[in-house]
Amino acid sequence: MRLIIASVFFLMIYVVGSAQNNVPQTDSFVVKGKIKNPVAFTIASLDTFKTEMLNDIVTVNHMGQALSTIKNVRGVLLKDVLSKVQLNTPSPKQSFSYYMECTASDGFTTVFSWNEIFNTLNGDNTYIITEKNGKKLKDIDDRIAILIVLGKGRGHIYIKGLQQIVIKSVTE
Repeated sequence: MRLIIASVFFLMIYVVGSAQNNVPQTDSFVVKGKIKNPVAFTIASLDTFKTEMLNDIVTVNHMGQALSTIKNVRGVLLKDVLSKVQLNTPSPKQSFSYYMECTASDGFTTVFSWNEIFNTLNGDNTYIITEKNGKKLKDIDDRIAILIVLGKGRGHIYIKGLQQIVIKSVTE
């Protein structure tokens, strides 16, 4: 019985630990929800945005432990991409109640507030990766990915295989 319990326990650890490892690639993602018109972003359209060199980034898990190093990273600020989206709100003040669910092709989801991306330092450090390890976005295996750079060359990839961003409001 102990062997079965131990086996189930280690299987659960493996499943949780391998989450977001083999995520189907995406070549585009859509932004929809509480906006005037849904907008699709493709690899080609992301190439039109200004990219920033982020150099080498050591990705970390939720406990700050190093997972891997991504070399020669370039990215587009997520807020620059989202600036092409018009919120469906009568007043800019209401945008503080908006949040976005970023969902990957495997169903993994993470959430950012609209305020967090547009009015805090997190927004100045949240990127869609456009180049890494000497490869352009179209050649990256885990495209399209969002990366938050935590500072001092550390980062955490929250989502790989970005498929959609759904804008919602906490008041509705």
